[in-house]
Amino acid sequence: AMFALTGRPLTLLFIAMTPVMLIGAWITTRRRDKKKLGKQISRFDEGLAELAERLEGEKKIEQRLRVAEIPSSAEVLSAATQLSPLLWTRRPEHWNFLSLRLGTASMPSRNTIDDDQRGDLLFEFQERLDAVADEHRLVDDVPIVVEFGESGAIGIAGEKESAADVVASVLVQLTGLHSPAELIVTAALTPEWAATLDWLKWLPHATSPHSPFSGNHLAATEPAVAALLNDLEDLITAREREVKRAREEARGAISAEGSALEAGAKVGQGAGGPSRAPRPLPAVVVVVSDQASRDRGRIVDLSERGADVGVYPVWVARDATLLPAVCRTFVAVAPDPAQPPL
Repeated sequence: AMFALTGRPLTLLFIAMTPVMLIGAWITTRRRDKKKLGKQISRFDEGLAELAERLEGEKKIEQRLRVAEIPSSAEVLSAATQLSPLLWTRRPEHWNFLSLRLGTASMPSRNTIDDDQRGDLLFEFQERLDAVADEHRLVDDVPIVVEFGESGAIGIAGEKESAADVVASVLVQLTGLHSPAELIVTAALTPEWAATLDWLKWLPHATSPHSPFSGNHLAATEPAVAALLNDLEDLITAREREVKRAREEARGAISAEGSALEAGAKVGQGAGGPSRAPRPLPAVVVVVSDQASRDRGRIVDLSERGADVGVYPVWVARDATLLPAVCRTFVAVAPDPAQPPL
């Protein structure tokens, strides 16, 4: 048609060369895209290698810092015997007040990869990125930490010889990191366990002038255990009244922005929302050996009520099935552990 309109032979040559020009343009575009893809893959490989190296370095730093956050019982014992600055450093306003280290394990890392920065990736590259993230998802040999205020009660299950080491480790951490002005130790024990934990009588936390109890803190006979339970019941009841009165006094008008009418589903969130009320002081730790009293239900009731008012049981039994349900966190100790539990 163009030749018919123009009548010029050059038009035929142009028409003949058009497919060749299109093929050339396609080849050029393909080469350019391939070269661009190669550069992008190279940048991705470099970025992925840098990310893996950074995560590995961050993992080592995180492991070191998390170990330093919660010292081991051996470190606390050394601090107590040498009167080092670590002794009695935990205070009620600290985040780790009444926190315990129950061992070490591989735990999820606190470092995360921002998914919003990933962009759209091909499946193959997404898999490679996920593999690097999964490889660094856990941090090895970091403390397993429990907090009495969250757990309420801690159980220790195992034969006496093995469980006694864990009980000692827990008490060393508590008494070595917390002052006798803010932590009191009591015990309701069988005669066998009283002999094993005879060293408790030397702790200042068992004879503290700040204690709310005037009687014996360590009980190993049925009458002594009953008397200690009476003191604990009176303390829990009195503190429950104080907490109830404080809650009633705290009632009143709130800001319009914090009301359910304005906040809707977000009511209670943010700076104006409710926070966990501080628990009464001194905190009272009660070591309970199974069968210390014939009235087991009474001790279980005290354990259920105590955590909300600063009374925390450490319950010891031969088997985990003998621990009460209030022990939401417990340690099951093998008869002959290959390594120390803490």
